[in-house]
Amino acid sequence: MADMFLDVPPVSGLSAPFPIRVSDVSPGAVVRIGVRATDAAGVVWSSTTEFTADGEGRVDTGSSLPGAAEWGPANSMGPLWTLRSEHATPGHGFALEPSGAVSLDVRVRSTDAALGAGASRTIGRRAHEVDAPPVPGIRSARLFVPDDAAPHPGVVLLGGAEGGVPAAAAAELADGGWSTVAWDWFPGESGGVDVGELRAALRAFVDHPLVAGDHVALIGRGRGAELALLLAVAEPDLVGPVVAHSPTDVRTNDPHADPSATTYLGDAGPAVDLPAPELGSAFARFRSRLRPALAHKPTELAGYYADARRKAGEEAVAAARIPVENIRGPLLVTAGTDDAVWDSETMAGALAQRAAEAGIDAYAVVYPGAGHGVGWPFTPAGLPVPDTITAYGSMVALGGNRTSSGAAAAGSRDVVLEFLGEFHGGEAP
Repeated sequence: MADMFLDVPPVSGLSAPFPIRVSDVSPGAVVRIGVRATDAAGVVWSSTTEFTADGEGRVDTGSSLPGAAEWGPANSMGPLWTLRSEHATPGHGFALEPSGAVSLDVRVRSTDAALGAGASRTIGRRAHEVDAPPVPGIRSARLFVPDDAAPHPGVVLLGGAEGGVPAAAAAELADGGWSTVAWDWFPGESGGVDVGELRAALRAFVDHPLVAGDHVALIGRGRGAELALLLAVAEPDLVGPVVAHSPTDVRTNDPHADPSATTYLGDAGPAVDLPAPELGSAFARFRSRLRPALAHKPTELAGYYADARRKAGEEAVAAARIPVENIRGPLLVTAGTDDAVWDSETMAGALAQRAAEAGIDAYAVVYPGAGHGVGWPFTPAGLPVPDTITAYGSMVALGGNRTSSGAAAAGSRDVVLEFLGEFHGGEAP
């Protein structure tokens, strides 16, 4: 038998297909494919997947299913979705700095080969960053533009309650032909966010010399999807297409110990949050967060938000409902069926229906088995999807399973690119 041959792209984008092709092995042999990487935080990630060689002695991760049926149908991203951190706390996300490349070690070995025989390659996955002037009016933001540094349609990215600047997501979107700014907008424990400041920053971004046209697109996930919808309602002359991953259809409260806490300060119609469910004494509120922490389990917020909606009653829910029928549109909403934060599947459907009834182009996509917040470009299709995030001062469960959420990230990439390409220019592949 000839020496095993390994073919893998030497350099590719974070969300580009990742075909690993192995040939010159015995037909029917079991081929183990191992992938290993060290993230920006120094955490080592690895996965090992077994495939069976076809009748011609070949394995192609783009068309071959793993022996343990860890995902299906076949997808070249599978070995990347199943990467696990070797020593980090469960739920730790893959730390990525978009100005650099992710280095991956790919090793393959056939079970019928001699001890030590096999093949290996070290390859790069990149997230492309271009320096550009900052956007005024936001405390923490990063702006990415295509290589030509010419004006392109503008996109604003709004992450969720985990906070931070979703810079890798912005870099990927800029690579597709959009001038993209990522905002770290979510407030800390000390207070809410000034919506007036965000609206002013939005106007400044529309006027930026590297932004083409008179309106921008907004993309948000989780609480960022909520904010994207609120801004689209408040500024219909400035905001065009909206992509809302795992959205809520009401203005929600923060699950802090103090039920009077709010996220939005100033004019952010609707003017009120969905009321927090009454938890009784201060000790009862403290216990509701302490118990999961003592058990070393993440908090599942779906019950909290369902309880808030049920106890508030129809009148309060109606008062907190986001008037999506007032946006300019079009609207794309996505959700996973196993969202552990809130019932985004039902709420996404309600948003799309109300927008469509108002004559707005509206599209809803639901991903079976996916959890909260999964959606491109926030979730690079070629990185493992975290099980939890740190938000509201505690560990919060996202729900879903990693392979379904990974497939949702890959699928949503095509959907988002097609949506933006049709309604907001760009040069998406």
